[in-house]
Amino acid sequence: MKLKVVMVILGLAPLLMAADSPTEYYSRVERHLRSLPTLEVEYLAEGLAFGDEGMVGHMYWLRPDYFLHDTPEWSHCDTRTEQWRYLKGQNTLIRETPQGRTDWLPESILLDISVELQPRELSTAESGQTVLTLRSDSPNSPGELFLRFDEASLHPNEIEYMGDDGSTTVYRIVRWLENAKIDTNLFTPQIVPVENLIDFRTSGGEN
Repeated sequence: MKLKVVMVILGLAPLLMAADSPTEYYSRVERHLRSLPTLEVEYLAEGLAFGDEGMVGHMYWLRPDYFLHDTPEWSHCDTRTEQWRYLKGQNTLIRETPQGRTDWLPESILLDISVELQPRELSTAESGQTVLTLRSDSPNSPGELFLRFDEASLHPNEIEYMGDDGSTTVYRIVRWLENAKIDTNLFTPQIVPVENLIDFRTSGGEN
């Protein structure tokens, strides 16, 4: 799913200072990420999958245990004790026991960023933007990522994913708020009718 694939990179906020190589620059990015207690991001996704108007989504991180990704169609939440998904059109809630960090989910990349993505190039575009190019050789989502930063900016304003299958998706950052005050109630599952609840936490004979 392209959205899940690319949005992992929305956590990338560089320290814009001289770097001898893309790897060193990327290391600065990682260290900055790990220093953030909270992060709130709003984005506009553009590509064939999102229609002419695109799609607006929100992401919230609350260190060390909370992540929420909210879109007009669904919400996905991951905490230390539970993972849940809410399908808005169906008013259906799916609750699961966390099975460990999944490739390309934002919280996984924040913790193991250098494992999943390899920095390949650091360049300056004609527009003056700094462009960091990264490569993914993951079997599930191989391709290249281009992160574009305005001069003196502390976060990417655009992220482009080009898959090896020829697909292209662009994520434009609308709002980036570090150290935001995030209400923990955001990570509480919605209440739905019992017939709309799918609870995998009780599978395997547990009640």
